[in-house]
Amino acid sequence: MKFEAYVTYPDGKVKRVKNLGYMLRNWSSIEDIHVMDFVSEQDDNTRPRFVDAFMSVDFTDGRNYTTGFMDKGILCRFLDRPVFRGLTVNWYGEDIVIEKGFGNG
Repeated sequence: MKFEAYVTYPDGKVKRVKNLGYMLRNWSSIEDIHVMDFVSEQDDNTRPRFVDAFMSVDFTDGRNYTTGFMDKGILCRFLDRPVFRGLTVNWYGEDIVIEKGFGNG
């Protein structure tokens, strides 16, 4: 399963974007990163859930980027990049500063 990624603009317009490259291209405008459990509106507990994480990124100009991840370890390793180091991520309710090695645990 591959997740779709979306950007929501302050005026409410929603645009589908191709991949995590959006975050990398716009890293300097990131204000907040939140990672939480994925909750599906259709989840009635009769289907197996293979979704590990949902990420929401707020930008200084009011944009919001969202996508899901099948494995939070992969997301953790994605965030372990020099451009994200020093940013705080709210990781399942705990504020953690992204530092080198973030992807190792």
